[in-house]
Amino acid sequence: MKKADFLDRDGTLNKDFGYVHTIENFEWIGGAKDSLLYFKELGYLLVVISNQSGLARGYFSESDILRLHRSIQQDLRLSHQVEIDAYYYCSHHPEGVVEKYKKFCDCRKPASGMFRKAILEWEIDPVQSIVIGDKEKDLIPARDVGISSLFLFDSNERIRQTVSWFSRINSWQELIDSYQITF
Repeated sequence: MKKADFLDRDGTLNKDFGYVHTIENFEWIGGAKDSLLYFKELGYLLVVISNQSGLARGYFSESDILRLHRSIQQDLRLSHQVEIDAYYYCSHHPEGVVEKYKKFCDCRKPASGMFRKAILEWEIDPVQSIVIGDKEKDLIPARDVGISSLFLFDSNERIRQTVSWFSRINSWQELIDSYQITF
């Protein structure tokens, strides 16, 4: 079985300006690209798991999301010779205006549907995997599927304390350096 680095997108890989859906409003968080290369070299699959309620809200289309993901891939290939292995995104929201996306589902975080699907499709071992997100709801479903290496990313310069079920980090470099992760 494979190990994976499950990553939230907006607020974790890139700055969250709200409903990011074009490469023009996509800005990498410092250290993110280097960290993706680091985890890839350690043999991790890179799997993005992201809520994208802007689809349900009618702010952008699915083709916009796919175009953005292709642009991200191209940027990573050119700058770091690395690719994200898979993107999973939930397009649903119970208050959406686009009828086909307006619903409750089992994939929208904090539900675990996207994690379960990725684990099944990629034959991922949750015990060997890690998750990095910028909100607790990014980590809850990971814990529910048996992933115990959970990191809450906060790019603000505030001092954070480790709590019982996940670790808080202030930067990508802190994840790699300060926590001395042994893989």
